[in-house]
Amino acid sequence: MKARKRKTGLGILPSVPWDTHFCAFYKTKQDLADILIPYFTAGLQSNEYCILVTSGLLDAKEAETLIGESIPDLKYYLERKQIEIVSYLDWYFVDDIFNLEKAMEVLNKRHNQALALGFEGLRIAGDMSWLSSKQIKDLCSYEKDSNKDILKNKILAVCTYSLDHCQVNQALDIIVNYRYALVRRDGCWEKVENFEYRRMDKKLRKGVVRYYAERRRAEAIFKNLFNNLPMSIYLIKDGKFGFINPVLLRETGYQESELLGSNALNLVYPKDRKAVREKAIKILKGESVFPYKYRYMTKNGELRWRAETVAAVYCKGTRIMLCTSMDITEVKEIGEQLEYLSLHDSLTGLYNRAYFEEEMLRFGESRFSSIGIIACDIDGLKFINDKLGHSYGDNILTAASQMIKNAFRAGDVVARVGGDEFAVLLPNCSDETVRSACSRIKNNIEIYNEKNVQLPLSISMGFSVGKSNSGDLRNLFREAENNMGREKLHRSRSARSSIVQALMKTLEVRDFITEDHAKRMEDLVTGLAEIVSMPDNQITDLRLLAQFHDIGKVGISDSILFKPGPLTEEEIKSMRQHTEIGHQIALSLPELVPIADWILKHHEWWNGKGYPLGLAGQEIPVECRILSVVDAYDAMTNDRPYRKALRKEDALMELRRYAGIQFDPIVVDCFQRLVEN
Repeated sequence: MKARKRKTGLGILPSVPWDTHFCAFYKTKQDLADILIPYFTAGLQSNEYCILVTSGLLDAKEAETLIGESIPDLKYYLERKQIEIVSYLDWYFVDDIFNLEKAMEVLNKRHNQALALGFEGLRIAGDMSWLSSKQIKDLCSYEKDSNKDILKNKILAVCTYSLDHCQVNQALDIIVNYRYALVRRDGCWEKVENFEYRRMDKKLRKGVVRYYAERRRAEAIFKNLFNNLPMSIYLIKDGKFGFINPVLLRETGYQESELLGSNALNLVYPKDRKAVREKAIKILKGESVFPYKYRYMTKNGELRWRAETVAAVYCKGTRIMLCTSMDITEVKEIGEQLEYLSLHDSLTGLYNRAYFEEEMLRFGESRFSSIGIIACDIDGLKFINDKLGHSYGDNILTAASQMIKNAFRAGDVVARVGGDEFAVLLPNCSDETVRSACSRIKNNIEIYNEKNVQLPLSISMGFSVGKSNSGDLRNLFREAENNMGREKLHRSRSARSSIVQALMKTLEVRDFITEDHAKRMEDLVTGLAEIVSMPDNQITDLRLLAQFHDIGKVGISDSILFKPGPLTEEEIKSMRQHTEIGHQIALSLPELVPIADWILKHHEWWNGKGYPLGLAGQEIPVECRILSVVDAYDAMTNDRPYRKALRKEDALMELRRYAGIQFDPIVVDCFQRLVEN
């Protein structure tokens, strides 16, 4: 009876019988994930015991995270002990010695345990990219014998190999031991099938090693692999193209007839031909040459990059070049981007701290007559981040970086060296030169603030100038930072105050509050406070509360503040946060500390159903009870985006209706007397 096939989860190889052993060649971790995740998902769903043997390219922790992102129930399978993730060091090594027999013994033991526990069989995947050349040879030799043992068991096995760690000749040795090989080409997986392996029945498989030693086997597999490997392979004899595989044709856009017999250097970008020619001469002389990169031109004129490895071989008494190469244009671009990111701050585009410190070392060893360092620190950035959110802070950081950068030449070293800190290195400069540079920064900031009154920019600066041969420039940098710190002490309080005033201006610009509104509120709370015989010093603070009670609304989105219709539950929740935002802002400013608690509680209701604390009755500060009545009256008697103003009589009627519910009844009575008089 024919055995039921097992689902692999792989579209290119949907199902296979037990005893199937195949391999896959990948370029990136994503390619590897495209194999492992569906492969193990199918195994877990089919009640198979699963083992993943990881390598240094993808360790056990990374593998668990990667698989867990696509298999939500991974934790369940781990707890059920249906899947095991193990390092190649534990699987293949005994006392730091590579031991294939030990690995096979463990595999058979796991297989028997899986069947005893009621699993259908065992599914294993192992990444072999860590193997050395000798270990690959040992593995290939061993697997030729061990495959016949695997064929007796209910085991599915896939071995994965990174193309970055596997040479062509090694790939040839590897692929002959598998029923199928999967390769990534042009973004798609393709299957290379070992037809001889499929045709042989179990009795004939015992002769697989002897059979594959024959010349016809080697030639057929080489040709199949030659045409399907995701890299260019070609022979060059007397400087001209000989044998070419299809990959080179696809990458260059040429037909085979156009390249065969043509000068190989014609494909190389003219400015790189001399270097490539020199390497070819060395190789043909038998000298060792490391893999190298060069630019080449496609048929349509596109300039791209290749990485090439060349070996000189003899063919019928003539030395020819066997070349393998890959288009690395995208990889090189990514590498350049990574290099850029390693030296630059991702938010501002300026150099980062690491680059700045490298430049300090270089400047310190240079022959510059003198070196100046400017240290800059944004005033109030933490305040802005804490009270308004990091998006506002990021905007300030970006603006500051531009104001500083625009004060210097393109080649000067301007860096972001901390969260809110910047620094500049200036060679061959005097104290006067550096002072002039600081003045340019201040002038740029003044121009910026004239156009951005809603949130002004303030930067503290300090500088230091010293000799380039004075040794470690870190002491010079520390001196500049100390000078900047002294200036910052003098500016910090005024900077916060100016920010708060700017925030109030922001509410005015957004038409949420107006000067008329603030004036009406101050007049009404003053009149009401006098009726209830409040002391003058409390009235002064109450007037301040009337002006700043809604300061927290600078952190609320315009789409909520000015929504014409009713708010959703989520929008109401966001709107109610303004009391806590305002409370935090007030606590950070000495001028507003006395009213910070009132700002927090000015939306509490007499019946305890207000927010944020749910206070009731006399628990609510009298100042908040007064403001609540005045604010409601002013809101009702003035136009809103969603309604027209009420008449004075109708507004008073609403206040009386909610007396004892939202408002203090006594305060409502006093306010009615104030308005009627």
